[in-house]
Amino acid sequence: MSYMKQKFNIDAFFGTLESKKSEQGISWPELACELGISDPAVFGDMSRGQIPSVDILLTLGGWLGLPLEHFVADSRQDAPLSLALAMRGICDELDPATLASVMRGIQQAKDGDLHDSPKGFVE
Repeated sequence: MSYMKQKFNIDAFFGTLESKKSEQGISWPELACELGISDPAVFGDMSRGQIPSVDILLTLGGWLGLPLEHFVADSRQDAPLSLALAMRGICDELDPATLASVMRGIQQAKDGDLHDSPKGFVE
């Protein structure tokens, strides 16, 4: 039996939290209060890459409506998936042409067809 090292992608998780929080028009302290999280500073900690307790992760994952496994990467996963998750909120603000270019670049990276120069990423 072999073991694959796994890592929780806190950046993608926090980016998804931030997107949903913004969509709902609430502040971090309001979200903390709504979910029974006693210290809203946990959100600042997550924004700096610190992973909170399992209890807080489960609570936040429940609020997002996504399983925590959605944010777990192992050596078999491609980096473009993590990038796409982290960019979820950013993509909503991009114009369609720029978003299409970014998505083509992600697909090229996934296919191993990305050139060394930036020209390979954006047409």
